Amino acid sequence: MIEYEGTERKTRNVRDEKDIIQYFWDHCLIYSTRIHLNRSSKEDSSLYAATVPVDVPVFFFFFELSSVPKKLAMKAFEVGGTTLCLALFNDVTNSKELLDLMQSATLEPEVAFLNASLIPDVFPVLAAAHKTLVAKSRDSPTTQTLHSELVYNYSGFKYISESLRRCGIADNTSYILTARFGASADKMVAIEKLIKSNEIELKELEQRKNQAQIQKHYKVSNLELEVSSLADATTARDAL
Repeated sequence: MIEYEGTERKTRNVRDEKDIIQYFWDHCLIYSTRIHLNRSSKEDSSLYAATVPVDVPVFFFFFELSSVPKKLAMKAFEVGGTTLCLALFNDVTNSKELLDLMQSATLEPEVAFLNASLIPDVFPVLAAAHKTLVAKSRDSPTTQTLHSELVYNYSGFKYISESLRRCGIADNTSYILTARFGASADKMVAIEKLIKSNEIELKELEQRKNQAQIQKHYKVSNLELEVSSLADATTARDAL
């Protein structure tokens, strides 16, 4: 089964704000394609693909893997030749402790903590992860660690402190998305034990998103949402 999501518009005249937004999506399309494959083992995997409007077009794939322990809601995706494990937590009660561990560089295992209310879907996070790996491959990261670079790239801001403050966690953050590159099964279990909370399914991102806050943060207008989804609009800003 193949599910295709995308926008394909044609606008001849650019006259007002709505036409400008339409023109942007004509020439800077974000496609998200999910291809569900039936393996001989009857396990399902999902393929995410996107074409991002940059100076040199980038084409990248995200495979949802099935190597996560069954008892966890966490999911692993293949991004740029490595894996990215994502898990969603609600009612977190020890965010201050987690923040202190990060700031003192004693967090083990290392993991990215993102403010989940600003995340409408996993797709923008995977796009930010791809951008992070590209920066690493070019030896040109902006931050000191791979996982802080992921938060930085998701934020869309130029300044590191502002990026981590807005899209990372604070003392009272209770809704958190965790992301870990190259995590083994043991590391994933260790990450779950770090957080005092209830783990929930990643599909909850769509239902629990703070749309008003996301639109304000990324400057997404209602007119733009007439020709694009919120997740695609967020991805466009992360990718540039």
